[in-house]
Amino acid sequence: MNRPEPSPGASEIEQAFFRDGYLLAADFLSREGPPDQIMEAISRLYAMLDDFLAVFLEKAASGTNPAACKKGCAWCCHQAVFAQVYEYRYLKNWMFEHLDAELLDNVRKRAKQKVYHTDQLPREKLLKHKEACPLLENDKCLAYDARPVACRIYLSMNLDSCINEFNSPDDKSRFPMLFELPLQAGRSLNDGFRAGLKEAGIDTREFSMEKGLLI
Repeated sequence: MNRPEPSPGASEIEQAFFRDGYLLAADFLSREGPPDQIMEAISRLYAMLDDFLAVFLEKAASGTNPAACKKGCAWCCHQAVFAQVYEYRYLKNWMFEHLDAELLDNVRKRAKQKVYHTDQLPREKLLKHKEACPLLENDKCLAYDARPVACRIYLSMNLDSCINEFNSPDDKSRFPMLFELPLQAGRSLNDGFRAGLKEAGIDTREFSMEKGLLI
C-alpha cells in the first residue's frame, strides 16, 4: 500500500509536518501492546506541536508582531471547534483523571445544550454560531492541557480582530488575524497522524466539540 501523501500544492513545511505526523502514527502502530497506548501517541503528537509553537511564539514575541493570546482571553472559545474521535478519547481520559464529578456533569450539561442549539444548523451557519465551548468556565478552559490541535494552533496577532469577528460573524470584512504558520503546521501534522491511523482502520471521524464530548 502506498503511503498517504499531503494534498496537492502543499508547501514544503506542510509536507514535512504531514510526514512527521504519519511516521508518529506508524511508530505507534508497529508496537505490540494494548490499544490504549494510542493515548501515548497522541500525547507525543501534542508535545511535538507544542514544542514547535513555543519556538514560534518566542520568535514572534521578540519581533514586531507578538501573539495577542493571553490567559483568560476566550473570544475564540465561542466558535465552532472540530476534532477527531481519537482527540476526544484523549481529552475525556484527561478529564476523568483531573476533573471532579460536579465539573464533569456541568460539561455534559453544557455540551447537550449546545448540541440542542447547533445540531440542525447547516454548516455555514454553524461556523458563524457563537456560543461558549462546554469546557469554558470563568473564561478558562477546564481541560487546557488536553485541548485538541484546532485549539492549540488558533493564535491571533490582533485582539481587536477577534472581538470584531465575535460581534459581527456575518461581516466578511471582519476576520481574526491569525498566524498562518501554526495553522499550516498543526493541520498538516494532525492530517499525517490521522492518515496513518485511518490506514490501519482506526476511527478518525471528525465531530464538533459539543458532539465529541458526548460520544
